[in-house]
Amino acid sequence: MTSSNSFITDCHSDLNSHRWIVLDSILHSSGLSLSTSATKHRCILATKSIPVGSTVLSEPAMAFISLGTLCEYCLSTSDIQGQHTQLQRCTGCRQVVYCSVVCQKADWIAGHNSACAVLKTIDCSATTRQSNRNDIAMLFKVVRIISNPSFQSTTLDDRMDLDCPMDNVALVRNIRSIQPLVFLSLQSHVLDFETCQASYPHATNALNGHSMKQIESQLPSAAVKLMNLPVSDLIHHLGRFRCNNFTIIDSNLFPVGEGTYPLASLFNHDCWPNCIAIFDGSRVVIQTIRDIAKGDELCISYIDPILDHDSRRMSLETKYCFNCQCSVCMSESCTPLHSPTTKKDALLSLDEKSDVGWRLLKWFHTCLKKSDDEFERAQQDQISKTIALVSKRAVVAEIGNATQMFQSHLMRQDWEQAYKSGLHLLGQYLLRYPRYYPLVSQHMFFVAQCMWNSGQTDETIFLLGVIKKCLEITYGSVMKSHHLIGQVDSLLAQALYEQSAMV
Repeated sequence: MTSSNSFITDCHSDLNSHRWIVLDSILHSSGLSLSTSATKHRCILATKSIPVGSTVLSEPAMAFISLGTLCEYCLSTSDIQGQHTQLQRCTGCRQVVYCSVVCQKADWIAGHNSACAVLKTIDCSATTRQSNRNDIAMLFKVVRIISNPSFQSTTLDDRMDLDCPMDNVALVRNIRSIQPLVFLSLQSHVLDFETCQASYPHATNALNGHSMKQIESQLPSAAVKLMNLPVSDLIHHLGRFRCNNFTIIDSNLFPVGEGTYPLASLFNHDCWPNCIAIFDGSRVVIQTIRDIAKGDELCISYIDPILDHDSRRMSLETKYCFNCQCSVCMSESCTPLHSPTTKKDALLSLDEKSDVGWRLLKWFHTCLKKSDDEFERAQQDQISKTIALVSKRAVVAEIGNATQMFQSHLMRQDWEQAYKSGLHLLGQYLLRYPRYYPLVSQHMFFVAQCMWNSGQTDETIFLLGVIKKCLEITYGSVMKSHHLIGQVDSLLAQALYEQSAMV
């Protein structure tokens, strides 16, 4: 591996060398370096030991768009004074909404003034057309910044203050200054999808969306004219979006937007990641969920880690154009493609009415202080033990079915059945996800709410205590105001008060 400094010197012109040095400085401040890789093009490595629960990157979006339910400029349902307000739709395109006139004017300058007339012509009645609309809206904003990098640092200061505390303003400005250059260095893969199509002919629709011909056909001629760039450049920009953009999720893990984050896109994929990408508004935060040793690569997961080997492989090859060679995939690659069960797959048939979920929760609690290696050995041991406890009765559920059952009980407000089915699902999550994965803590809280509503005060307090310990790692000190943390503290205070009143 070559060092980050040599990568910068060898691969980039003198004109941009200063900005790549800025990138190197930003990464170095978090104990990271950007290095070349023979198999991955490049990778992010640790230059020192980094403990679990550390924030290694906090990046404001280079550009983002709302998925339609929140303000297009600030991803909020509240105005600038924090008061809840009715979102107003753009009177031109009728496809974006704003929480205030301030945000509408700011977004107009940020690129919507050019995009508005073009978006008005796009029929968004189908999902693929909505996705195309999102890409075109993002393209206008990114092209505006690439064409005039100084525009970003002068017009986005108001939104920058929403994204970070004031003592990080200088760092944010440095990040914004290098985002265009890093974005242009990202892979677009628009020439690689024909190869993928040969391997996955049944995924033709997904793959065609990445082909140069298909992308070009989705570019309105009016958009090309307004952006005043060669069509080939615009095609590669859209290809970069489809391989590198992040789905922005809210505090309840629901998708609310899409964002372009060039620095966060430098982190490669691993099916058992040591980092996660979480969001604070439109800002992405890369957080470690394992202890990182000096020289280790830092990776996030581009897909849901709970997917089986074949599904992960197809998703990664058809969307990101690479064949994953991580340790998880290599250990599973010896399993026949149509093997009925592997150790993890056998967990899909746990009896909902058993107490396995509660037992696994108590086991998980005892393992929170274990090292990563100790925890993962214990996790594998629990997988084997749980398989031995699988009920022989006919009541079985796959994870998808178990999720639907849990949600059905929630809708009916059948709190006892909800917390039992929720525990059943939680037990599977605890064995199939990395220890501090956000979805696990979020589901724990849903179960805790059901327990509380069914009168299980002591059990609620125990579960909330486990959640708090997980959230300290998952969200760390950088996101102390995270919505879920506040919800947990509020419910815990109620439960402790109830418990004291019963004594």
